[in-house]
Amino acid sequence: MAVSTIDFAHESFRSNPFPHWAELQRQGPVHRDASGAWIVVTYAEVQRLLRDRSLGKDLRRLRDHADEPIEGPGSRIGQYVERWIECRLPGVHHRWRRLVAPAFRPGSVAALEEPLRRAADDLLATVPATGTFEFMRQFARPFPVFAIARVLGLTHLGPDRLLAWSEAIGEVLEPGASAAAQRAGDAALDSMAACLAEEVAVRRGGAVDDVLAGLIDGGRELLSAEQLLASIVLLFLSGNDTTACLLANGLVALSAAPEQADLLRRRPDVMPSAVEEILRYDGPACIVLRATYAPVAIGGVTIPAGELVLLALGAANRDPRAFSVPDRLILDRRPNRHLAFGTGDHHCVGTGLARLEALVAFQALADRFSRVTADPADVRWLDTRYLRGPALLPVRAEPAVTSGR
Repeated sequence: MAVSTIDFAHESFRSNPFPHWAELQRQGPVHRDASGAWIVVTYAEVQRLLRDRSLGKDLRRLRDHADEPIEGPGSRIGQYVERWIECRLPGVHHRWRRLVAPAFRPGSVAALEEPLRRAADDLLATVPATGTFEFMRQFARPFPVFAIARVLGLTHLGPDRLLAWSEAIGEVLEPGASAAAQRAGDAALDSMAACLAEEVAVRRGGAVDDVLAGLIDGGRELLSAEQLLASIVLLFLSGNDTTACLLANGLVALSAAPEQADLLRRRPDVMPSAVEEILRYDGPACIVLRATYAPVAIGGVTIPAGELVLLALGAANRDPRAFSVPDRLILDRRPNRHLAFGTGDHHCVGTGLARLEALVAFQALADRFSRVTADPADVRWLDTRYLRGPALLPVRAEPAVTSGR
């Protein structure tokens, strides 16, 4: 098979990867990029491989690749990711999921709706009712940080500090971070870990009974002290950037499809399906990484064991063999079996929380403003490979004719 080269750093790919994915889909389901990694781009094969236990998250099984490491060599986050990987391996993973599941059960998530509504309203009260504001800094980034802090019982640590940790550590979760970003990320992680160690000690003393206490108690036989801390850190981090980008990508998509934005204003009952369509149309987790534990056959090609495989969720969710008119945003699309949260053993554990955050956020925006729009020329996209979303998103708001729910 000829090597298909994708330049993930190119501006055209960051701002609009979908023509690139479509061209690869026309050529076949699987390709290789210049680094030697395999790229799978069709819905059927991505869905199959997400469920195939011949692939997994133990990236320590990879052979050498020409590309840079997943995290910087010797980085603090790399050490935490390794401990996190240990919790996600066969034999431990299902037990680990049972430990964290209580925080994300439907009843637990539903209880967060009113606090999340208040948080969204409070954030939007700080932005002008008309004119421009920077959506990422003033709403999209702080909102999910509040949500996961509430789940984990960490809101008392303060929103500014939590957001600063999330942003600094998030900078080094993708390859290519600068040395300065690595140093800042390591410092933030050290500071966060020290605070979390104190939180763990308080709960082991029985002073607090919450989700985190349940994780600590239930993990006593399963997790080492290092794995427990890594689990808390990664649970805190894992939904922040993705949810922020989901909200921002949705706003950009609605700006480009004003008739769909009008539909949402006319029919609030469409909101749940609108969230699903935004996840399909431009979900934040555009690529997930897997290592092959054994040889895997795809489209007449065999990928050996020990290879890095990039499952392109963003491509699969626009595959015309799985979705009619895939490049159109259709908020009441039915059915909509997107793969934005993955599937199989590693299906996103926080799916219910992410959906609720999106529902609450978009409803809060609709309540406060008659219209919020973004000019594509003003959007600055993140310089990332596996996460898709804006780094900066200036938006223009028009006030609602009436206020209140």
